[in-house]
Amino acid sequence: MVIENASNLILSMNPLIFVSIMSLIVALLTTIVYKKFTNQILMKELKDELKELQKTAKELKEKPEEAMKAQKKMMEVNMKYMMHSMRATLVTFLPIILIFGWMNAHYSFIPLTPNTPFTITIEGISSENITMMQSTGIIIEKTIKENGITKIIAKLENYGNYYTTINTGGKTYPLTLTASKKQESITPITKPGDAVIKAITVSYEKLIVLNAFGWKIGWLGTYIIESIIFSMLLRKWMNVY
Repeated sequence: MVIENASNLILSMNPLIFVSIMSLIVALLTTIVYKKFTNQILMKELKDELKELQKTAKELKEKPEEAMKAQKKMMEVNMKYMMHSMRATLVTFLPIILIFGWMNAHYSFIPLTPNTPFTITIEGISSENITMMQSTGIIIEKTIKENGITKIIAKLENYGNYYTTINTGGKTYPLTLTASKKQESITPITKPGDAVIKAITVSYEKLIVLNAFGWKIGWLGTYIIESIIFSMLLRKWMNVY
């Protein structure tokens, strides 16, 4: 019950606020892990050496052979730096992948809205015998069939999950439609993987988390931008190299 209430609270939050909070939390945890699992004295020495080599390479522009030697040394030092940071990366890899999977499922699309028409597109070898089961709460307004593609214009009466099936050639394909005031786990495209139906697509709109001067960004782009900023600030504050 507590977990369900917490989940509902999180998914009811403004997506930008939630993504920002997650970016900060993950950046903080990865910075702490990085500091704990790396030799910070060595990492500082390697970073300082890289800066010196970069400065040297710039100064040797007129001497290609010596510049190449400096760049080669720079690559060696950079590889050593990456190898030492690999342990911390491996520790944080699995938790971050799990977080990304959950956020991708819940923050990629906007749930449907009651009494707002949407489209179900069914791609198959023939559109002649494709139908959708009449289910309570789902209103089918129009069906368009052409060139092996069936488009069903429908709407939902209320909020909630609705279960129906796409029927053709004696086969049934389950389909879930979601209308909600909060974010939900949504799969807009279903691929049955057989020769009869190639794909069933519901026209869920993509979720725009950040609209920066007309640049519309989803959850992943927002997360990447914010996590870079937070990581830079936290590393500087915590003296992490």
